[in-house]
Amino acid sequence: MDDESYLSALVRIFEQALIATNALPADSREPLLARLDRVRNISSQKIDYGVGEDMDSILAKYRS
Repeated sequence: MDDESYLSALVRIFEQALIATNALPADSREPLLARLDRVRNISSQKIDYGVGEDMDSILAKYRS
């Protein structure tokens, strides 16, 4: 799990999922945002290497 390319791709995919989720109608959006928040939380706990912090930053950007 210390492959920088893999971790960067993981963060980019997370951001793409947030972009796609935010394009949905509001009633469909919240359950998916909750799931993505869970992915972020698990990533913070299990992966480290700054992935959780990157995901925190991205989530804050798209939830505001």
